[in-house]
Amino acid sequence: MSKHRHPIHVRWGDCDPAGIAYTAHFFDWFHQAMESWFDTVLQHPYADLILKQRVGFPTVHTEADFRLPCRLGEELVVELELGELGKSSFRLDFTVRSASSTSR
Repeated sequence: MSKHRHPIHVRWGDCDPAGIAYTAHFFDWFHQAMESWFDTVLQHPYADLILKQRVGFPTVHTEADFRLPCRLGEELVVELELGELGKSSFRLDFTVRSASSTSR
């Protein structure tokens, strides 16, 4: 399966007073990418899975390595790739890249 790419525009509310994105926003961006992956790639609207089919996807482990700051006004892409598929779980791998493809 190829990588799913989800665009992100770093907004004022994502940043600290120095204009650098707060760490916690990355995890929100990862979830946005996952929702759009369900919607567009898997063709199963995420909202329907949660609200109508009452299927949940609890997060049991997260970690992140931060290489470079993301700044106010930057255009980013969150790349999502299915890292592992088990019988009752799956792992998603995320990479945040700038418009120049620099890993963040």
